[in-house]
Order: sequence, then structure tokens, then C-alpha cells
Amino acid sequence: MRLILNPEIDVLWRDKTTLQVRNPDGTSNTISDLPSDMKLILSSCTGIVNISEILLNLNIDERIHEDINIALRFLIEHRVLINQSHLYEQSERLHKSYVQVIGINTFAFQIGQLLAAAGVGRIVFDSLTKKQATVTLGDINILGPRAREIGTSLSQSLRDSLLAMGARAEKPNQERQPDLVIICEDTESFEINELMINRVPHVFIGKTGEQVNVGPFVIPGIQTCQNCLQLNSLKKNLFIFPLEKRKKKAREIDKNPSLTTLASSLLVTNCISFLSGELANSGPSLLNVVCDLDANGPTIVFRKLQPNPQCGCRWEAA
Repeated sequence: MRLILNPEIDVLWRDKTTLQVRNPDGTSNTISDLPSDMKLILSSCTGIVNISEILLNLNIDERIHEDINIALRFLIEHRVLINQSHLYEQSERLHKSYVQVIGINTFAFQIGQLLAAAGVGRIVFDSLTKKQATVTLGDINILGPRAREIGTSLSQSLRDSLLAMGARAEKPNQERQPDLVIICEDTESFEINELMINRVPHVFIGKTGEQVNVGPFVIPGIQTCQNCLQLNSLKKNLFIFPLEKRKKKAREIDKNPSLTTLASSLLVTNCISFLSGELANSGPSLLNVVCDLDANGPTIVFRKLQPNPQCGCRWEAA
């Protein structure tokens, strides 16, 4: 257990074994007959170090460990202490996560920065490994390269920014599938099919005119996939365009950075929930959903998606 004192209460030691607690509603109660070392132990509960390590570091007599654990469970039950082990575990999962970002645009830059700030340990910009690119005016944005970097290596700029926040930007040495792929640009259908075949979770973000589309978040074999979107006649080429068009299209200046940042934040919130296991039972909010954000209004619309029975993505689950 990694414990921390509840920040919403005040505590006062009346003596070595008696603790007075003042609750958020103004009431107070007294807890007596605590182990004599409890005051020292509670002062070491920062939520970082496991309680067993605390007892070891403080040289607490092993013969009273059971009494201390009983007292700690009592304090947790009465909300004097909060067990933060799950937060530590979520943080560890994020640090070990490997996310691949497909695309070279404002979304990709912002998403990379936000993922690194949230603690994701490895973020690889796949498109940058396939071709050399330099920073252009269209790359300058709130969470991207700075104006002084125009003309320098885009790959190096992004790598340096990720390293500054503790994230790695290189692919792992061993053969390892990404834990999540974020698709930020028009992508060939065979690339998405490969993700489906290899059971790699993935999520989309892109633009249709002045509108930003976020989602769906796809867990292969379980949720509605991109092919279902097409079969259901929802803007057939919303995200998937011929690769030749993508190569010829120059990176454009972001005309609405606030909307782009909002969309990127929504997507990253879903990614962090998925990677950390925070929503293990319910899953990210973009499962079977596309969020359309429009600067004209502004408006935010969530579209619920239905699987298409002609698509084979869920046959195995059925």
C-alpha cells in the first residue's frame, strides 16, 4: 500500500497513541489506542513509498507490524488515510507504454507533447522515420516547434521536446507491437487493416473542411471499426484518402489553434484512460463514437456509431 493523509481533514496528536481528526464538515472525532510508532509512520506516508518499505526504513519492530497494519486499515476505512497504490500502478503502466503516432501535422505535434506530459514513456512519430522533414511555418503551433526552429530537422525538434519531458522517441529494440496507434493523417486502408489483423488498438483524429473529427477509438474485434464507418456510408473518405494525395499536400498553417488543441486534448484524455487502465470496465468515451468539433458556432457533436454486420471486424467476438 502507498498511503497518504487525506488532504481534506486536519489531524492533531493528543499524545503518542491518540489522534484527533477534524472532518471537512467541521465535526471531529478521536481515535485512541494507536501503536506508539504511528505518528512517525503517518509522517512518512507520502503516497510514494510502500508501507512495508516505510516500516523497514524506520526500523519498526517486526513484532508489532500486525498491530500497525490493523491500525492502518482502520484509518483507511475512516478516510484518515487514502491508499494511492492504484495511481502508482497507473503511472507505471503509462511509463511502460509505447504509442505510435502516424502523421506530420499540428495534431501529431500536440498529441505527442500531451502524451509525454501525462507520463507516457515511449512516443514514436512513425512518419518521421520514413522521410526527412524540416520545420516549416505550418508546423508552428501552441505545443509544437517554435519559429526559431524553421528550417531545422523536424524529427530532432520533436525528439528533443519529448526527451525534455522524460519520454523516449525511438522504437524499442525488440519486436514489440505498439500499445496504441494514433492516426493523425489520411492513411491507406491496408495500413488500418494491418492494425486490425494484429489486434492493435488505434484511434483517429483529422479534419473535414473546417470541422475536426475525433474518433472512433477502435479495439479490434470488440468495437466499431473504420471499415464499419465506410460501410455505413458515413462520409466514405472521412479519414482514408489515397497515399499519393497525402504526399503532395503541404503542411498548412493552423487557422484555429484553440479548436485543434481542444480536439487533441479530448483524444489524449481517452488515450491516457486506456493506457493507464483507469477505465478498465467501461473503456474510453470514444469507443463507438466520433466527436465532431466545428469552429462555426462553435458546436461539439458526439455521433454514436453502429457496427456493420457485413464487416468482419466483430465476427470473432460474436
